[in-house]
Amino acid sequence: MCAVTSGSPASIDLCRRLELCPPTLPRQAYHAIVHDGLDLTAGERLIRKVAEASVKSARAAMRATKDLVAVAVVAEPRDLPGLERILKSHALLHSAEGDMYREVIVDAAEREGIPAFHFPSSELRAEPQDALMKAFGAAVGTPWRQEHKDAARAALRALASVPAAARAPRSRAGAP
Repeated sequence: MCAVTSGSPASIDLCRRLELCPPTLPRQAYHAIVHDGLDLTAGERLIRKVAEASVKSARAAMRATKDLVAVAVVAEPRDLPGLERILKSHALLHSAEGDMYREVIVDAAEREGIPAFHFPSSELRAEPQDALMKAFGAAVGTPWRQEHKDAARAALRALASVPAAARAPRSRAGAP
């Protein structure tokens, strides 16, 4: 998770990994379906259970993040086939799991009343390396990987997409 605050210049407040899936459930639900030999119905139930538990964790993280006004997800648009076909391809298992967690973030944001935006990494990487990204990297320290730079650029774009009036801090502590 990368949190960027508005200002002149913007600053990076937080850059950390979120563990969305509780340890009592398989983090890689699609892999677990294959590994455990679940049928399609049981597999779909497992995916829903993991996704819903992960949405709950994401919502808690969003509530705990001070002054959150937008969420950005870095993702290339893709159309995945049905579950039966996904389960036959190891590469599709990974794609489906990544897609599930990206949608978990968007679902959690929507439930919290926070606008969510998708930005393709290819689009973000086309932007020039500027002084602000270098300053963010210096603030975060190592590692400052491409995925972190993509997240920071996406956060900046999301922040710019929210009208200034909607950037005022608001409390979600009591949200269901």
